[in-house]
Amino acid sequence: MVKKLALLFMLFLLPSLASAQQIDVRFLDIDQYIMAKDNVTLIDVRSTTSRNRSKLEIPGEVWINPKSGAALDSFLASADKDTSYVVFCSCPDDNYSIRTAQILAKNGF
Repeated sequence: MVKKLALLFMLFLLPSLASAQQIDVRFLDIDQYIMAKDNVTLIDVRSTTSRNRSKLEIPGEVWINPKSGAALDSFLASADKDTSYVVFCSCPDDNYSIRTAQILAKNGF
């Protein structure tokens, strides 16, 4: 049985290009993610150490090593900007997920 993890999920939806720098960002709990999972792509930005320690992966997730600029650049170059994404990490302060969401938003996601 999968335990409910104390991970915060960050969902960011495509902002209107006409609007100012405002981005629709919100935190989701596990139950909210489960309800939305068919309409979003999950991005895992946990570190290699954290992934190896937990041995948990979610089917269909995209992993971006948060310590690799090349991994993020590759994702940015190939990802669909019309898709909604959920970004998660296991950082105590959600640093990796927040930073990744900011970068994605800055790049038009």
